[in-house]
Amino acid sequence: MAFKNILIIYCIKSLCIIIYLSFKKSNMKKLAIALFFSFVSLFINAQNNTTNTTDQRSQYLYENFAKGIVLMKSGTLEEALLNYNTADQSIVFEKPDASVLTLTGLETIDTIYFRNKHFIPGPDGLIYEVIVSNPPAVALYVTYTNKMKPAVATTDQNGTSRKQAAEVSNTVSNVYVLRPYKGDYLIEIQKNYWLIKAKQIYKANSAKQFEKVFPHQETAIRNYIAETHISFNMEEDLIKLTAFCNSSR
Repeated sequence: MAFKNILIIYCIKSLCIIIYLSFKKSNMKKLAIALFFSFVSLFINAQNNTTNTTDQRSQYLYENFAKGIVLMKSGTLEEALLNYNTADQSIVFEKPDASVLTLTGLETIDTIYFRNKHFIPGPDGLIYEVIVSNPPAVALYVTYTNKMKPAVATTDQNGTSRKQAAEVSNTVSNVYVLRPYKGDYLIEIQKNYWLIKAKQIYKANSAKQFEKVFPHQETAIRNYIAETHISFNMEEDLIKLTAFCNSSR
């Protein structure tokens, strides 16, 4: 916030000087206009790079940042406090002054490690958590997204009305976590599973999708799903199904 305030003061002072000079010399008008838009652009960029608001943090996968390592394609390692932004499927890092920025330059990054998980930049520019990776076989990845939902009031035995509290559920549905957002809303973070084949991305939410990625295995896939009671909302089941399909290629 201090940086923003300094920047605002600097912009105002500079604009005042420019306006004064533009009235004195008509040939300064073009320069005044150009500098005005330059300062506006700089101010907007400074705002966009600051993602440390309470609302923004509610959309991060984890409530707290964790130590992580970014492995560059050059082989170098960079350490930082990392988190996953479910708003745009990016990785954010926290600086010593508590400001938060988005990790960029994804084309130079190989793998991102934190919280005993590893993430990679996908071919579409999003960040994916690697669940099953066995090149050159088909990989299973996951992204995290969010949506807001109204907090539902419940009444206990004493007749007291209570709002839903934060809860975690990653076993029977694709809802990974529910946490309070703002007002009477919760933010629901969901897992989305994907199959990656030859840099092509496919949803992993139905038998038809698996059959599309693994052609000529339709009967085997459907039989395996029926025999093992595969649920497309359960990560363990998707891992088993992906392993089966890869082994049957």
